[in-house]
Amino acid sequence: DGPRYHLLTSFPVHTIPDQPLCRKAAMADEQRASKRVPFIRDIEIVGVGRRRTMDLSTGGMYIEMVADFQTGTEFELQFKLTDGDPKEIRVRARVLYIHPGIGAGVEFCNLSAPDEETIRKWIDQHSN
Repeated sequence: DGPRYHLLTSFPVHTIPDQPLCRKAAMADEQRASKRVPFIRDIEIVGVGRRRTMDLSTGGMYIEMVADFQTGTEFELQFKLTDGDPKEIRVRARVLYIHPGIGAGVEFCNLSAPDEETIRKWIDQHSN
């Protein structure tokens, strides 16, 4: 099977199975309906390091990862939509699904309304 990588517990990454801060699975249909666009960019998982993203929606993103996060793991993300953006978006994210050794789909938990609108506008400008 090859080597498996695990995060050290000293990072500010944790799983809260009984108290998720993110939207419930009932919102999955809404998230699937969210327009997704390619978003190939380096982002910061706070306390863990930089990772590359593959796509973005107002509900979340897909992140390439070497380490295997568990479904339900929550962490803080920081990223800019473009290098010229004056402000980074900082949001709590939760792993929804995993492709081991490849990446994970994450949902945004506490995206502010202004940041959501900024992402929505960016997506509208970059979708076909």
